[in-house]
Amino acid sequence: MKKYIPWIIVICLAIGWFVDTNISTTRAEIESRATNSSVKKPPEKDRVWEAFEVSELIAKRKKSRRWYLPFLKRPTLSMGLYSLPKGATDKQPIHDEDEVYYIENGRAILRVGQDDQPVKKGSIIFVKRGIRHSFHSIKEPLDVLVFFSSAKPTD
Repeated sequence: MKKYIPWIIVICLAIGWFVDTNISTTRAEIESRATNSSVKKPPEKDRVWEAFEVSELIAKRKKSRRWYLPFLKRPTLSMGLYSLPKGATDKQPIHDEDEVYYIENGRAILRVGQDDQPVKKGSIIFVKRGIRHSFHSIKEPLDVLVFFSSAKPTD
């Protein structure tokens, strides 16, 4: 009987490993089903609406370690989250699209052409395409929702 004990131990360990692996896999499958909707999203070009959470976009932008996070791109409209730390230098280029800024967080000054406009949480600013503009004197870190319109002019 003593010569079978090591084999019994090996078999018990193998059964324990097998059961644990299957339970972990099943648990992972259940968690995956709970977090993933059973409704499949249509391809991006076919979606008629999308929803975003600003706090999730801010976290995703921070994780990317980039100052700009694009999150919506359509033929006539795109959106992104632009974040600048306190004291940063904004070096954005002139854009070919009209642009709207919504200041989600922070305080700074936006220079548009030769004009300065103080901005803070809740400010909304429109900038016509082709006009040089940039944030400066950033007193508090900025989180800015950016809306670009590529629609053709109606005038």
